[in-house]
Amino acid sequence: MAKRNIFPLYVKLWRQKLTRKLTGSGYAIFASPQKAKEAISKMNAELINGIPIRILPWDPEKSLINPAANVVISDLKENITTKSLQDKLSEFGEIISTHIDESSSTKKRPAFVQFKKQSEALAAIEALNDTEWEGCQLKITPFYNKVDRVIYRYEKTKFNNLFVKNLPQEDFKQNDLQSLFSAYGEILSSVLPTKEEEEQNKGFGFVCYKECDSALTAKESMSEKELQGKKLYVNRHLKKGELEEYRNAKLVKFREERQEKYGPNNLYVKPLPSNVGDSEFKKAFEVHGPVYSAKVMKDKRNISRGFGFVCFENKEDAEKVLKEVNGTTMWGNEMYINRAQPQRERRQYLNGLIQSGKIKARNPPIPMFPPHMAMMPPHMPHGMQMARPRNMPPHMPGMPMPPLMPGIPMHPFYRPPKNGPKDPRLAKPIGKSQKVNAYYVDHKLLNKMNKEEKYSYLGEKVFSIVNQKEPEMAAKITGMILELNYDEVIEILEKRQLENKIKEAMEVLEHHKALANSG
Repeated sequence: MAKRNIFPLYVKLWRQKLTRKLTGSGYAIFASPQKAKEAISKMNAELINGIPIRILPWDPEKSLINPAANVVISDLKENITTKSLQDKLSEFGEIISTHIDESSSTKKRPAFVQFKKQSEALAAIEALNDTEWEGCQLKITPFYNKVDRVIYRYEKTKFNNLFVKNLPQEDFKQNDLQSLFSAYGEILSSVLPTKEEEEQNKGFGFVCYKECDSALTAKESMSEKELQGKKLYVNRHLKKGELEEYRNAKLVKFREERQEKYGPNNLYVKPLPSNVGDSEFKKAFEVHGPVYSAKVMKDKRNISRGFGFVCFENKEDAEKVLKEVNGTTMWGNEMYINRAQPQRERRQYLNGLIQSGKIKARNPPIPMFPPHMAMMPPHMPHGMQMARPRNMPPHMPGMPMPPLMPGIPMHPFYRPPKNGPKDPRLAKPIGKSQKVNAYYVDHKLLNKMNKEEKYSYLGEKVFSIVNQKEPEMAAKITGMILELNYDEVIEILEKRQLENKIKEAMEVLEHHKALANSG
């Protein structure tokens, strides 16, 4: 920035929590918005160590990002740089971000360009899609997230194979199926499955056209058409895995749209008497406005849990209930009413209150080790003792041991198993002919465990390997590794990357030790 005569007031580079290595991102604070805009215009897509940088306005709420104004350009050649691409597309409007994916796993070298307005993105698509530039045939389309991409792939792309359901089962042959659909185009093949040792068909079939347009016309014309008292179901044929993927994507999309539409209108209500059901609960709130849904939560025995959720059609009615009904008496109880929150959002909100000291945790996190076992590993084979650092006296009963290295947390869910190791393969004695893969992760066993048991299981795996490399630091390193994401720990074990993590953890421990000695 100094080369461009741009001087920020403060610069911060972000580092990884465990290894303290740079993440490749950070932020800079300038004296005025004009200086910040100057840095964006002059420095964006500049090369630093051969890598183009991206400079964006600080926007934690993502209010500047319009998902509908994001486009993706596929199959870019090596001669096209981030700077040249940004200069090319800036003709159509203001660009917030330009990024070319240079990762080795991506062969098509796609680029992602975020415009400020959707109209600018659409103008760029209309003008440049299927045109040639710098020896490259540009393919520009709107960017879709993962869920929308799945839906788009199954609803918008072309197909030629149809699935037909609700067909007559008696006196209906494969020739009848072919003649029924042959009016819409040339058919390559048709199949009408029949029951074993019976002349009846199974009530469904498949029709494959030569042309995709013929399949689309047949789908639109024959769907919902009545045949011998039944309405036909005609749709694109999907394999079992594809159908499951499509249904899951549609379900996620439906929930997102419902949350966006009705989220602010959904209220949490407690306490409710055990004799109040859904219908009575709904009637009690219908006097305040139209109710979309009302549900009293019940346990596995179908007994009321004492609270429920009521969702209004209009946001104004929900706000009115929050102000006027909250704290009033209903069914002989003083009502507590608040906006309903998704479980993850609610957990983050409560954690924020606990950390700020506004409320106390109902169940404080359990430490990794009991106070008098601060340096003991989670589980050690019978007859093995942990090595003690030099010049350290043995532990005296009743005296709590200090943590091995200040400032480095232990994972709250990791504690010694009560009844030996969770992995049954570790519990068996190992003979000469029997070998155990210490990196093996039993996913079937993990699926039956709760969160604490999973971390305890993984902790045993990690400790058994770490203890062979760094016995004096094994307990501390195990706790540091378990600070990572649950899926990351499994990936480290399965890909046998644990030795690299041990080296990184030792570097961090030595760094902290050096700081403690210097202080």
